[in-house]
Amino acid sequence: MVVFNSFATKLRGTGGEASFPELGEKISDEGNDDGGGDDILDEGKKFATILVRLSSFGGMYMKRTGIAHFKLVFAVALILYVLAPPVVSQEKGAVKEELKPLVEAYEIIVDRYYDPGVIDRDELVRGAIEGMLEQLPDEYNRLFTEEGYRDFRDRQEGEYVGIGIRLSVEEDRVEVLEAISGSPAYGAGIGAGYVLLKADGKPLSGLTQEEVTGRLEGDEGTSLTITVRSPEGEDRSVKLTRELIRIPAVEFREIPGKQVAVIEVNRFSSVTPWELQKRLGKLSQSDYTGYILDLRGNYGGTLRSAVSSAEKIVDTGVITKLTGQRGKEVYESRGNNTPNLPLVVLIDSRTASAAELLAVAIRDSGMGVLGGRNSFGKGFVQSIFRLTGEYRLKVTTAKYLSPNGEKIPEGGLSPSLKSPGKESDLKVAVDWIKEHAGELTPITEP
Repeated sequence: MVVFNSFATKLRGTGGEASFPELGEKISDEGNDDGGGDDILDEGKKFATILVRLSSFGGMYMKRTGIAHFKLVFAVALILYVLAPPVVSQEKGAVKEELKPLVEAYEIIVDRYYDPGVIDRDELVRGAIEGMLEQLPDEYNRLFTEEGYRDFRDRQEGEYVGIGIRLSVEEDRVEVLEAISGSPAYGAGIGAGYVLLKADGKPLSGLTQEEVTGRLEGDEGTSLTITVRSPEGEDRSVKLTRELIRIPAVEFREIPGKQVAVIEVNRFSSVTPWELQKRLGKLSQSDYTGYILDLRGNYGGTLRSAVSSAEKIVDTGVITKLTGQRGKEVYESRGNNTPNLPLVVLIDSRTASAAELLAVAIRDSGMGVLGGRNSFGKGFVQSIFRLTGEYRLKVTTAKYLSPNGEKIPEGGLSPSLKSPGKESDLKVAVDWIKEHAGELTPITEP
């Protein structure tokens, strides 16, 4: 009875297709995703497999005992399934009751609105879903069309068509944080500290980051005229051609004369753990005294990528804990394959989500210390569900905790090595590494 109960509940509860959870869209640099898209949950397929196996067993049983006995066995199995307490079904019935006003409103609009020619039924449904998402207390839930979802996934993997700049949108100010090397913006001399004023003559102030991004991106080969203000206060307009921008997941460099390596992780995508392992492998090939993991400006990515990346650094123990309606999950490291050199993880106000997961896992395991300024403060996990029609729903399904079981503070992670600004970050990190030269992590601070 218990077995069939479980199968019945799972089958009746299957309402969508859930991808691997992702830690945020500020990606997202976010995700991730996204949110994900790697581990599709399909309980209906599991139940179908069980039925096939039952049928196979029934066939053999019928040959041995005769059709009458087989009918009896199958009848018992069917009764067990039908009589299994329909917990999820009852819940869904209650939800449907709650949705009656929505359905009634939809039917009234479609049947009675004075000008039926202007009604787009798909847009009515889309608006209703987006209205529900707006009622949720966190801002990371979103409805995608299939095209929008593909763009989201491409961006998670580090590809998009645009002019090649990373932005900060705060208090009606659209500031350039970085121009990607080789991009159209970089070639035009636009860099950190520039302020974007207009795109094709339209002001950008007052728009959200997503709206600004939408103005700057477009089809490859199309032109865009932007008006910018330099750090010195000089305004100018420049015409750029949009190109396919590819952002590397992980970059490696050395600080000259310091015997310190810098590994910069720009996002957590499907290739990040592999790319990170390659760079970590370089640490044993030279006489480094320590290294810096630069997570500044990293808005996150997929949970799977972040956890797998943490395994490359965290020797043993818990990486993170997830908690939500479905219960709790604990992710642990199976052991790294990296020299445990002194490590400083640089963070800032744009270090979020999956990047914070990795940073706090390193901190709590004693494998490194945090440096820089407070992180963003996003401890939520989103999952992607496929809806009927060409829609995907990204919704917050869990929150993640530090290995010590603490929530990520709303004010972000606080580094032990404080830095007054970006220009001082590397010096603060290098000084700490020098103090601990020759030691191996985990390092116990006095």
